Amino acid sequence: MAEPADTTVLDRYAEAFQHADLDRLVDLVRDDVVLDMPPLPQIYHGRAAVLDFLADKVGGHSWRLVPTRANRQAAFECHLPEGCTPCPC
Repeated sequence: MAEPADTTVLDRYAEAFQHADLDRLVDLVRDDVVLDMPPLPQIYHGRAAVLDFLADKVGGHSWRLVPTRANRQAAFECHLPEGCTPCPC
């Protein structure tokens, strides 16, 4: 289970992501971040790559993040509203 301090950071990340607040995401993403969003085949490594991906994909949609676990670590499921088609990647 995530520590309380980690949960606070995760909550802030989810809120910034859901509101497409890229300025807040910049403050929350670490240099060694890794982003993997199945079914997309790409895995993004490092702050610059992840922020470029987020800048292109986060805005314009009403994403809903659901906390979960993956490989014994905190993770999020990302959901678009019913009937919404994400842009091609």
